[in-house]
Amino acid sequence: MKKEKKIYLCILISFTLLLSGCQETPDKSSVVSKASGLSDELIISPLKSGEKRNVDVPEHWSVTEKKSNDRVTISANLDLGKLETGNLPVVEMANHTMTQKELKKLVEYFAGGEQLYIPQGDTKEVFQNIKKRIDNSEGVYANPSLGSFSDLKNSLDDAIQLAPEALSKEQKVELKFQKKTEDAIKKAANSWIKIDMDDEPVTDAKVFFSADVGESRLAHIEAECYDPNIINSSKFVWKTGTDNYSAEYIQQSIRMNEFSTDTTGYKEKFRQLLSQYLKALEEEPFTKEEGQEQAEKVMEDLHVPDMILLYVDKVLWFSEEVMPDVRYGQPEDFYWQADLKKAKVGYKYVFTRAFGGISAERAGGGTQDTKDAYTSPFPVETVSITVTDDGVKTFSWIGMCEKESTIAENVKLLSFDDIQNELLEQIFFYYLAHEQPEEDTTNFNYTVTSAKLGYTNITAFNKPQNAWLVPAWFFEIMESSGQDGDMKDVSAFPVTINAMDGGVIVR
Repeated sequence: MKKEKKIYLCILISFTLLLSGCQETPDKSSVVSKASGLSDELIISPLKSGEKRNVDVPEHWSVTEKKSNDRVTISANLDLGKLETGNLPVVEMANHTMTQKELKKLVEYFAGGEQLYIPQGDTKEVFQNIKKRIDNSEGVYANPSLGSFSDLKNSLDDAIQLAPEALSKEQKVELKFQKKTEDAIKKAANSWIKIDMDDEPVTDAKVFFSADVGESRLAHIEAECYDPNIINSSKFVWKTGTDNYSAEYIQQSIRMNEFSTDTTGYKEKFRQLLSQYLKALEEEPFTKEEGQEQAEKVMEDLHVPDMILLYVDKVLWFSEEVMPDVRYGQPEDFYWQADLKKAKVGYKYVFTRAFGGISAERAGGGTQDTKDAYTSPFPVETVSITVTDDGVKTFSWIGMCEKESTIAENVKLLSFDDIQNELLEQIFFYYLAHEQPEEDTTNFNYTVTSAKLGYTNITAFNKPQNAWLVPAWFFEIMESSGQDGDMKDVSAFPVTINAMDGGVIVR
């Protein structure tokens, strides 16, 4: 099947979005009561200062379950160890409305006195270059598994018709929130992507800011202010170059490449190329601790609310001057065009709020179509900072919010056995989305590769504009399929489960 990889991904995204979009936060579920929104049975006495509690988890978690005439095997074999926490509260959070003063402070901190300019559009050459690579079967466009690229070429033709021959005149930008202008050229160029995750409704609200920094335009700023009328949240992003190429991201590309049905030699060449990217990440130009000090200094300078380190990613960072432009084509073409000798190894530090020593993070996955499913009104507040040996290269502050109240100072958690049962059910629902025919003998294996307790947002009881930060279990699952002895990794997906009542939490 041509384009099987792309089509498969789109089906999964569509399925997840369909279910999450249809969910309604329940007025009453196993977790809520009509009075306060939280059952008295879940509220327990707070711990004394410095006191810890043991969480009900097996030190070694092992489970195997077969379903669908043994064609489906779900398993976990993980060392969870002993888990201790402090108080685990339920906290209500509200969107933070970024002010003009706050925007000015952030922009001036990262722009360093350089002039700000309105971002310039794209010229015909940008799109013509991609067409040339397709026509010459260069890089990723030599992969026969991806098909003819006819939809992409048609979109590029539309963009070429609209785009100018030369860049627009440089215009200085005023440092204030403004109305977002629609980019017809960009929209035409991306029309081949049937599912646009970033597609946003056109609005007249003056809540956006975008700028290129300095005459060299090697840094960019994007900001947005919360407006209840357009269902968004406040954010600020400053970036130079790209830091997208982490070890995890490259490993995902490797797994997807192994799923390819190519027999022309492209698969092997791409495998070898990706191994070079992984090897480049072995360099250690500085320690994690040294980079973390720089990241935390930025947060201190900007008076970011108290957060703790959620995780660290080792990344390859490419400056604006050397990074390939793959915005409108196949993202994998970056690997073929980039010059690894000009990449810098760095670390991306991701910080979030925490309670009882447990970090908050974005929920993911979940396919159960039920009123007991939870969604979030805005993303978990996250600060991400990338550092290389010559300083900070990117900064993003997403989902800015502020504490509204504490619903409960400490809550009881559901037994891990009950959480396990819900997880197994969710994984089986994920499998059912494949609609495997009865006569098909393909086997599907689902292996739980990680499990951890954290916090995430769900819609607040009777306040749909606010969020409750609640304890939740985060799981990562690897799906593989095929015949016995010839199983291939297909994809990894997350499942998040409310640790108080076992309800699935979808994005």
